[in-house]
Amino acid sequence: MFNKNNEHSKSTSSKSKSKSRLKVQPVLVSDVSTTDASMLYNNDSNNSSSSSESKSRHNNSNNNKKDGNILKKFGKKLFGKKNSRKSINGDIASLEQISNKQISERMAEEELEQKSTLDILLLGAGGSGKTTVFKQMQKLFHGFIDEKEMEFALDDIRENIMVDMIDLCKYNMDRGYTTKIESIELREICSRIASLNSIDQPNSLLTKSLSKEIYLLWSSPSIKETWELRKKSHIMDNTPYFLDNVQHFANPNCIVTFDDFVRIRDQTTGIIQTEFFVENGRNKWLFKITDVGGQRAERRKWLHVFAGVDVVIYVMSLSAYDQVLYEDHNTRCWDETLNLFEKTAANKSFKETDFIIFMNKSDIFDEKIKVIPFDTYKPDYPKDQINDGESVKNWLQQEFQTRFFNPSNRARQYNSNRYGRNNGHNGHIVYKNNNNEEEKEDIGNGHAQNGGHDNKTKRGIHFHITCATDTNQIETVVRCVQIELIRKLMSRAALL
Repeated sequence: MFNKNNEHSKSTSSKSKSKSRLKVQPVLVSDVSTTDASMLYNNDSNNSSSSSESKSRHNNSNNNKKDGNILKKFGKKLFGKKNSRKSINGDIASLEQISNKQISERMAEEELEQKSTLDILLLGAGGSGKTTVFKQMQKLFHGFIDEKEMEFALDDIRENIMVDMIDLCKYNMDRGYTTKIESIELREICSRIASLNSIDQPNSLLTKSLSKEIYLLWSSPSIKETWELRKKSHIMDNTPYFLDNVQHFANPNCIVTFDDFVRIRDQTTGIIQTEFFVENGRNKWLFKITDVGGQRAERRKWLHVFAGVDVVIYVMSLSAYDQVLYEDHNTRCWDETLNLFEKTAANKSFKETDFIIFMNKSDIFDEKIKVIPFDTYKPDYPKDQINDGESVKNWLQQEFQTRFFNPSNRARQYNSNRYGRNNGHNGHIVYKNNNNEEEKEDIGNGHAQNGGHDNKTKRGIHFHITCATDTNQIETVVRCVQIELIRKLMSRAALL
């Protein structure tokens, strides 16, 4: 900014010069850096209340030193020989104009960024497969999974294997099914595994020799029967996948694939966030995704992430119609799913928020409905349709639709007590099947009433049938959702 040699030659006489009256001459503002200008502005503005105060300050030796030091740093560039308060104030005014322009430009940039940013919230009850969807999105848009996660994946798989097998053996023995096991050798294996500790680092228990015994025991029809009973109250959808390959995962040189990774059952705790950019022509969109735990103990954290959400992706398990909650064996999974959705959708934070329902685990559901009729869940369901999977899906969509557009008084009261008065809703419904084809479209402008007033909003509800462990299928669905969301962003940014 100034000549260093000149600075050095002047430094020896700084004390004597500090006592003399400062004489300055204005120069162009463009020659002054932002840092220099701020130093000048702060120094000047704090002492410009009156000319007498300014003169007294210059007579103070300590403050003169401070002024001298400032002038030594950029005096030649900013000041000349003659002091001109008017010129200095003019320069400061010019600097303020530049600063105001920069602020305006930054505000415009932030407004544009906000219009091109979409906040997505992943919700769903425990065991819905929500975190699996989150993993697929990470892989799809980032192209990779965090290395640390993959490093721990093998330990997580081994832990899943041991926890599930210990649970099955204990369940078998507690209910007296051990006598059904085909041989004395397998009974002894079952008894020994049941005595193991599944809490303290169970992944370390899986040795090569134990994996062989687990494989033999899992091949037993009696243990498979035990699993059929146990999975009604415990999330064990991927148990067969891991137990069928138990010896492979016990190998110290085992390399975990992404298909293995997405099947790991790992309860989400706390709040997990990720973001990614999606390009569409000349435009670039930022998607921010938040995943929160679905278990009851985790739901108190949901309120912290409700504000500012543009889209809620609500994940539910189609295959859980005959199951009860792991944390409450008196509550059926579908009852919990539907009631939780109704309370969430009725929250005033989401009065203009679109909901996308992922009806997940369709692969398991399609096989289960053939052998376990739907009247297991709904006894009055038409008898000629109790094994008709498409009929059940349609019924379920209507249940979601009813709770979305016309929430019960109980749901409204729940939100009224916690958050204040809530409005009714209006919108549209779209259903996509496994091939991503639309089967239902706009349902019109039906709306709920609250306090005798019609409360129309601009939100909608959409359905997608998903299998979160099928990477190709979930990619097709997510790409379709991506298009829907970009249309929403373009509409917000007035590009449509």
